[in-house]
Amino acid sequence: MIDFVALKENMIKEQAYSEYSANQTLEKVKKMNQITLDELEHCLKTGVHTGREVEGYTITVLKERYGLKTVAAYLTLDRLMAEPEKIKVILERGSK
Repeated sequence: MIDFVALKENMIKEQAYSEYSANQTLEKVKKMNQITLDELEHCLKTGVHTGREVEGYTITVLKERYGLKTVAAYLTLDRLMAEPEKIKVILERGSK
């Protein structure tokens, strides 16, 4: 189980989230599908991404190409599963 208090502290201290943004993001994390949530937990414990691909995107691609932080990358992967066309359009607009 993810330690949300520790995750919030990490997001604020290490990933430059404001407290407000961290709180908003954690609410979204709590609603992620269980597979993605388990992968995020694994990453937080080990520092290793699973490498799962959704619609041609992986965590590494989301972080390197789009500059997303770890939690944001997992949230994006989760949304790609639910709304692939919408999220792909948003990502492509952001990469220009």
